[in-house]
Amino acid sequence: MPTRIEALHALETIMDNDQTLEFPVDPEHTGLRLAIILSFFGLAVVGFVIFSLVFSGDWAILNIILAIVLAYVTAMLIERLLKERWRSGRAVNLDPQSVKLVQKDAVETQINASGPIDVLTWRFEVKGRGRVPKGWWVVACGLAQDDRLLAVYTFMSPKRLETLSQATRERFKVLTSDKKARKTGDPLGADLRLAGEQRR
Repeated sequence: MPTRIEALHALETIMDNDQTLEFPVDPEHTGLRLAIILSFFGLAVVGFVIFSLVFSGDWAILNIILAIVLAYVTAMLIERLLKERWRSGRAVNLDPQSVKLVQKDAVETQINASGPIDVLTWRFEVKGRGRVPKGWWVVACGLAQDDRLLAVYTFMSPKRLETLSQATRERFKVLTSDKKARKTGDPLGADLRLAGEQRR
């Protein structure tokens, strides 16, 4: 996520030079995740065969462990290489007239600068789901216009979030679950989460 100064500088550059900025999104797209999973299992099988030839006899458990370790390390290296070279094809394009979410050359969502825009900002703490570490934050911004919503988000560690100024952090409404909202008497947190989930 860019800093406020970086964001302002980017907007000034766009307005002054009539340029378009492109921000790639969805770095861990479905194709990449599938390729990593297949690579892991394929490498594990190949590794087991190789280690079985090297350590024959009663070493089956050791061969399995070594094969899994080899597959894991190699798959992580492959993932890094693929992330740099295999993009999802989706991107957010920002120009003086609009903000667009595009898939290759097709526009999925467009927010026009000439019309009224509602800006929604929110964040919530990750509770240890998937590959995102527990305690990290999802920090999101949505632009709503008519019946369209263009939302982008990023994952931030608690330490990275603390580097933002307090005023910036307060701009992002902390979302809570329905149960927690009822306990704390903050229905807005639950309602905002519900609205965000329904419109994303």
